Amino acid sequence: MARVKRPATPPRPAYRPLFDPAVEQPPRSAVDFCWETPVSVCVYYDQALRVLGGDRTAGQGYLLGHPEVAEEVIEAILAAREAGVAAALDTLCREGGYLKVGPHHPRPGRASVGKYLPGQLCITRVPHEYMLGRHPDYEPTADLARLHDHIFIGADGVADEDRQWWPVDHDSLRKPVMQMAAVAHRAALEDVLAARLGVRWSVPPGGREAMYRPPIRQAFRDIVVPDVEDGEPWHPRAYCSWGLWRCRRWNVADELYPNRDPDAS
Repeated sequence: MARVKRPATPPRPAYRPLFDPAVEQPPRSAVDFCWETPVSVCVYYDQALRVLGGDRTAGQGYLLGHPEVAEEVIEAILAAREAGVAAALDTLCREGGYLKVGPHHPRPGRASVGKYLPGQLCITRVPHEYMLGRHPDYEPTADLARLHDHIFIGADGVADEDRQWWPVDHDSLRKPVMQMAAVAHRAALEDVLAARLGVRWSVPPGGREAMYRPPIRQAFRDIVVPDVEDGEPWHPRAYCSWGLWRCRRWNVADELYPNRDPDAS
C-alpha cells in the first residue's frame, strides 16, 4: 500500500503584525526601537532629491547638474536602508524571539528566573523620510531628509512550543540583542552603499584594527568619500516625535552609546 505523502508544513512567518500604522496608534505596552541612518547618508540623499527637483546649487561636483546620477544615488540609498532594516529584523527575531513562559521570579537589576522559550514576536515597522514634529500636527522638520525607522515590538508573543501568548523578554532585547542587530544593520547598509556607489567610510574609534575584531562595525561611521558634507551646513541631531507619547522608545544610538556626542550621527 502506497504511503500518502503529507504536504510539508510551511515555515511560520518570522513575526506577526502588531498594528496597522495607517489607521492605528502603537499599543502603549509596545517598545519602539528607533533606527537612524547616518547623517552623512541623509545629506547625500537630500542633495540627490534637490538635484532631481531642479536645484542647480545642490550637491558637489559628482552630483551637480546630473539628475541621472541623483536617481542612482537615491535608489542605492533606499536599497541600503532596506537591507539594513531587513538585517536588523532578522537578528531581532532570531536572537531576541524569546518569551517568559510560566512563572517567573524577578531579580533586581537582573533577568528574572524562569523558563524562556523561542516564539513569534509581534512587530510593525513605521518608516519615515523626515523627522516629525510635535503631536498633534506631526509636521516634518525642514532641515533635510532624516531617514529612520521605528520598529515597534509588542509586549507578548506566541510560543512555538504551546502556541500560547507569553510576555516578551524585553530585557534581553534591549542590550545584547539590540547590539547584535545594530551591527547587522550598519554592516548591511554600509556594504550596499560601498558596492553600488563606491563610498568609503570613516574609521571607527580604536583605529582601523577595531574594524576586524568584535565588536565589529559598531562605531558610528560616516561617508568620507565622496565628501558629501563639504560646504553643507552643520546638521545637529534630531528626534522624531511620532508615537513618542504612546509607548516606551529606545533610540538604538543612545542605548548603545550613552556617553557619545549627542549631535553625532
